[in-house]
Amino acid sequence: MNDITEWHYLHATLFESNSNLDSNLDSNLDLTNLYYKRLIVVLLSENATKIDKLLAYKDALCACPILEVSLPICLEVTDVEIDSLGLSLDAFRENISLTDNITSLFNLDEVKPLYKMQKRRNVQGYPMDPSLIAKLNNLDFTHYKGEAQKMSVRTALLTERNNTLIINLPTGVGKTLIAHSLAAYSEDNELTLIIVPTTGLAIEQGKRVRELFKTMNVDHGGSYFWHGQQTGQQHEDIKNKIRNGEQKVLVTSPESACRSLLPTLFYAANNNLLANIVIDEAHIVEQWGVSFRPDFQIFSALVHALRDKSKSGIKCTLMSATFTQNSIEVLTELFAVPGKDIIEIHGSFLRPEIQYKVHKVNSFEEHQNSIWQAISELPKPMVVYSVTRQDAQSVYDFILSKGLGRVELFTGATDNQEREKILERWKNNESDIVVATSAFGVGMDKDDVRSIVHVALPENIDRFYQEVGRSGRDGNASQSLLIYQEKDFDTAKRLNNIKLITVGLGLEKWIDLWEHGKETLNGKRIVDLTTIHKGLNYQSISNQEWNWRTLLLMQRSGLINIEFIEPTPPQWEPNLNEKEHQVNTSAYYSTYYNEVTIVPLDDNHLDRSTWDEKVGPQRIKEKQHQSKNFSVLKQWIKNSDLECFSSVLSAFYTIHQILPEPICGGCPSCAKRENVTIFFPVLGRLAQIYGLKKLVEWRPGLNLNTSLQGVYYPVTENNGRRDPVKSLIRASISWVSSLLENKQINIIRTDFNHVEAIQSYLPRGFSQFWAFEPLYENPNLYGVNRHDYWPELVIVPNDFSQFPDFSVEHDQALKLILAKQELTTPINPNREWWLSDPHAISLNNFLSSIS
Repeated sequence: MNDITEWHYLHATLFESNSNLDSNLDSNLDLTNLYYKRLIVVLLSENATKIDKLLAYKDALCACPILEVSLPICLEVTDVEIDSLGLSLDAFRENISLTDNITSLFNLDEVKPLYKMQKRRNVQGYPMDPSLIAKLNNLDFTHYKGEAQKMSVRTALLTERNNTLIINLPTGVGKTLIAHSLAAYSEDNELTLIIVPTTGLAIEQGKRVRELFKTMNVDHGGSYFWHGQQTGQQHEDIKNKIRNGEQKVLVTSPESACRSLLPTLFYAANNNLLANIVIDEAHIVEQWGVSFRPDFQIFSALVHALRDKSKSGIKCTLMSATFTQNSIEVLTELFAVPGKDIIEIHGSFLRPEIQYKVHKVNSFEEHQNSIWQAISELPKPMVVYSVTRQDAQSVYDFILSKGLGRVELFTGATDNQEREKILERWKNNESDIVVATSAFGVGMDKDDVRSIVHVALPENIDRFYQEVGRSGRDGNASQSLLIYQEKDFDTAKRLNNIKLITVGLGLEKWIDLWEHGKETLNGKRIVDLTTIHKGLNYQSISNQEWNWRTLLLMQRSGLINIEFIEPTPPQWEPNLNEKEHQVNTSAYYSTYYNEVTIVPLDDNHLDRSTWDEKVGPQRIKEKQHQSKNFSVLKQWIKNSDLECFSSVLSAFYTIHQILPEPICGGCPSCAKRENVTIFFPVLGRLAQIYGLKKLVEWRPGLNLNTSLQGVYYPVTENNGRRDPVKSLIRASISWVSSLLENKQINIIRTDFNHVEAIQSYLPRGFSQFWAFEPLYENPNLYGVNRHDYWPELVIVPNDFSQFPDFSVEHDQALKLILAKQELTTPINPNREWWLSDPHAISLNNFLSSIS
């Protein structure tokens, strides 16, 4: 049904309910319009108040493409209740409609794109590799969302196990597919560890893994996430599954990985049961890891230790939508493996869906009124972000006082069981509004969020852009509204101010740690994190945190490396009972988790001059970067009517002097300028790749001496009835599958019909990933991206009139080209192609060479 037809269907359904919510209303009505569907859901919702239902009516009326319409009212209301919402009843009080006074913060033209569900994201799609479609067993996956996602998946699956990947993809372009692909193609007994910043995201990601594995028929039935409030038995079940090679994916925090899970992870690495480590929202390593959550940087030392233990190698993949140049540099310093390049893939573009509005208020009363105006005027689903837990609670209480019921509160104080329930209700559209702090939403996957309201100024531009990015993930228009007071700048600046120890105090702490440490072999030293600094009389968590911050600052300054040593708990002694053994084990781990091994990188690490030379500049650099993160947002807020937000974001997220693809969905500056047409070009066509080296030699087993190896065969048994190439594929599938299995060939380039034939002819149980690229007779159709990093098998279709011209491609691209001998070349149309190629060999000779 089109939108108008759906409107009439909605109208008729409500009319037939005769002003009562009877069996005529069904939440499973065949409606696709978000607002029409939501109206029915809210009317049937047990926790919906009268105001919830009226606001749902308002959204549905605003979404109708026909002017001056009404809907049958299915509840008893008073004029007082509806007047303030911009609604009115007809004379018979049977129909509800919009009044002329439905907005105050926004005019109707501003929000019309949201109600029209205006499609704003136009990302170039590329056919997904058939082997991946078959592996995931999900027909919803048919195309990659852009060139960068395609190259990210291929690079993740085709490069060596010990590689480190940094993947920079916009929100909504499918970073999760990369993690899922790594897990899907790992061995059945291998673990993919996914590190996320929040418990809510761990729960949500774990549930998505279960959905994937159920589709793939590999679900083990247990939990795929780990957090501190699970029971001890749940944790034991997960650890046992890891040790037994049954836990293919686990989503958790860096704190859990570095503590409660650490012995099990070492066991997995030692026994080649750990294949992948993925850090989602990895920009947080640089931001939170400096002060707020140091385990994000401590975790890098554990990654190195686990890689050292694994004989088969561990791939580390770092993903985000908001990397900056500084975060890339920090990740490179922390996770790079000596002697190996980090591979970076950048496919960033600015979010085209989001409209921005900034609204300054001057008093508490004005602030409250603006919040209510936003709640009543902007479409749902909606996230209302506050900066502190206290303010979030206050805003939540205020919204409830206005008579709404489908509202959630999600902060750092929300316990994990309640978080699971909130996320489930949010996902199932049982809630309209979530009032939250930054604890909610990082990486959260709900496609249809239409509005983001900030009721206070976030501490920096990165957090603001991350949080507004929770909306519009379905590619349709969404709205960001920032309500702020002048005093918010001081609060935001204070929250943004990272805690970095001074050079003098840091050196004093380091001397204390060093002097109280224990020397080991090879010049290393074990330091005790509980060491009390001179002048302190007691041990505290704060003291340990500052010891960690000191060590991490030293590591970032190049003075030391931090190492994790594999735990060696006491073995069971025959003369001890179980309780005594547990006491000894607990005592061991109590000491183990309070100690860390340090490798000095500068012999003068105890000298003040060395600290002034190395730590001082590093400290200043980090302070300046953090200050910029705040000042860029402040400057734009102050000048939002004059400066396009797209330009601000483009400059801030420039990496390697390459700007993200710019686009403006609507900011205050552009909205005020005359003759400015907002356009939405096709995005995602480009991928910038660094550190990925092209193969220039064939892998062992293919005795070929040229990068472009032609193989010819005669056409037989055609007679207009049989495709000779498909017949050849069927007959040759054993050696084709062998080349793929042994990774001597990674890509097959042919037409769509023949790649389907290859996929169908492959042996049952074939599990190796391979990529597909379409082959066009006209080389100009190849497009702007020609990434010939991996060896290809090119199968020329029988209906090609001439042999393809590969001279337009990159030098030394490894291609094994299979074509019928009768084809000619554009240069010499009277001569068969293989006669002009001194390296061409017959199919029989080729098969003999690889047998």
